[in-house]
Amino acid sequence: RGETRIQRLQEFLLVNPQVYVVGLQEGTMLKIEGSSMRMIGDKTLHLFKYGEPVVEYDATANLDFLVSV
Repeated sequence: RGETRIQRLQEFLLVNPQVYVVGLQEGTMLKIEGSSMRMIGDKTLHLFKYGEPVVEYDATANLDFLVSV
């Protein structure tokens, strides 16, 4: 059996610990305008970062901090 998506993400983050990974669900997208970022859609996204718990955000979340990373 192959690796799961979560296992592949964990492996990627192990090699790239400074990187954030945004997991978008089908029917959603990120919109970036200048230094502002928001998710468009009626589902949630998952934010992965090495050594930190996975955080879930909805469309009302301020994601601007990801633009400056």
